[in-house]
Amino acid sequence: MHNVNEINPKLLPIIALSLTGIPILYLVDKYQALLDHITLPLTGVVICSLVVLFAAFALPKPKQRDPWFYFFLLCCFTCVIDLMLALETVGIVKECVALWLNAVEQYLNTHWGASINFFDGFYHFALYLIMMDRMFAGKSYRSIGLYWSGSIINSLIVLVGGAFASHHPIRPGILLNTPFFFLPLIFLLQQLKQRDQPTNGSPYSLVTRIGFATYFAFAALFVTLRALTLSYSTLSIVDFYERHVELGLQEPTAFVLIETLLYQFYLAPFCAYAAFDLLKNGRRHSFLVDWSLVLAGVVANGQVGLLGPYLGVRAVADPTILPTTAIPEYFWSSQLVFTIGIQLFAWISAAQTNNIKIKSR
Repeated sequence: MHNVNEINPKLLPIIALSLTGIPILYLVDKYQALLDHITLPLTGVVICSLVVLFAAFALPKPKQRDPWFYFFLLCCFTCVIDLMLALETVGIVKECVALWLNAVEQYLNTHWGASINFFDGFYHFALYLIMMDRMFAGKSYRSIGLYWSGSIINSLIVLVGGAFASHHPIRPGILLNTPFFFLPLIFLLQQLKQRDQPTNGSPYSLVTRIGFATYFAFAALFVTLRALTLSYSTLSIVDFYERHVELGLQEPTAFVLIETLLYQFYLAPFCAYAAFDLLKNGRRHSFLVDWSLVLAGVVANGQVGLLGPYLGVRAVADPTILPTTAIPEYFWSSQLVFTIGIQLFAWISAAQTNNIKIKSR
């Protein structure tokens, strides 16, 4: 039994295996003359397959068999690759994964791509380690898994959708994203089927109900306001927001456009429902808690892509000018409240409903 403040020793070989991605990238770059936009993705498939095979025979495994363990392990390896992609994109590392960015996935060589790859390299990597740690301990990782699935599904929809909707060339290597979209989707559907169906959960306190109902009403209106700026609305508040608060919406990239539409068609209805449900019902129930976790993951991922360029995350090869704001206090206060609010609600609700104790299959 390891101390809560110490890393599980069984995770160390997984971390070490993941870090082998760095020397592998340098070897691939050294022999890049032998590779092109077809053979390079195939090489990636072979390497990923070898990583999983090696883990199956050589690394420690949870006592309770769980096929998701191997997928999360592979994702740890790809997180290190994505981190190197991000470092190359912003110019910190040079000539390490330049061939991949130029020949396979050029859409990653953007401000949005750099931000999301940093998010994957750090945040998703930590989530995978937490989930595998809970596997080793025989504990449920359902709540964290719901959160992760929302994040990675959103990431793939926006990245791949933005690639098709923009001027970036589409190479066969984009198909490598297929398992990283459909497997999390399958995982999400599996976990939602495990949902308890209580007719009446324990009540939220009055302060919690009013506070979070107010937040969800704000979030629904905020998301709608941002979407209206893309519809050339003549409302004065929309014009003010576009011209003075979030200037990046004046000429949005394909990634920003898709993320904004996803927020409007999926997040805004949920926020409106949550505000109404908290005021009318005021009780915890599985639908509200589960989908708040999924959409908290969506927001965490989407906001990194949206706010990364405002924070100065800049892809060297992307000619797009970094977005700015004329009234930073309005911009950052609204964005931070929008981002943090659903995170707090999701995790407070998950902890109080003991979702973390549901045994994972």
